[in-house]
Amino acid sequence: MSNYFKFFPKIRYRFGDEVTSNISNNLSVYIDLLDTIKDEISFYLPYEILDGDRPDIVSQKLYGTPDYHWTLYLLNDDLREQGWPMTEQEIEAKAESVYPNRVLITEDEIAEYFLPGRTVTGEDTGNTGTILKRNLDLGQLFVESSGTYDDTERVSVTVGDEVYTVTLKSEIVEYNAVHHYENSAGEYVDIDPYNQSTTGLIPITYKNRLISINEGLKSINVIKPSSIETVVSEYKRLLRE
Repeated sequence: MSNYFKFFPKIRYRFGDEVTSNISNNLSVYIDLLDTIKDEISFYLPYEILDGDRPDIVSQKLYGTPDYHWTLYLLNDDLREQGWPMTEQEIEAKAESVYPNRVLITEDEIAEYFLPGRTVTGEDTGNTGTILKRNLDLGQLFVESSGTYDDTERVSVTVGDEVYTVTLKSEIVEYNAVHHYENSAGEYVDIDPYNQSTTGLIPITYKNRLISINEGLKSINVIKPSSIETVVSEYKRLLRE
């Protein structure tokens, strides 16, 4: 965005513990021109970002130059706040990075003894892991572990001299675990964690949610090519005032 920031007025600013000040762009300046025209439908049109598109590529497609890529962010709050949509490969990588743990699902009682910070051990696999958090509404234990558990094995925690055990219904990598269930109308639906009947319900996984949020970023508004020069020129003029 160097072509964008160069239009900001200059000020003297002292960075960190530096004794002397340096000349820098005044990034606190904000012009609400593009916020104003968001409601003026005559200035913009809808655009769908394609997989692999970059801001400079979209600018080139629309305006014949990559230099107006910054207008895409200023015209779309979601892009400004959440960033540019990821590619399918980037989504996969982010899902694996953000949700790397194992999720153990059970219909047994876990509220009292299977607490975060405790070690859970599989009776068959011998695998151990640390409980990071729980979702009691779905009977889920989120476990940091280097190995996997068998789907229906018994797992236990030790509290003092006592061992407490539950039987797993299943286990899965975190990004493919269910975040919540929805009905056909897309509404959240609660289930009984002790009798997890989900017939007719749609499981929404953690990766599904990442994909959905990412897809929502692809539908944007862009300044019409016929108006771009007028809007950019006025924006630059206001910055110089």
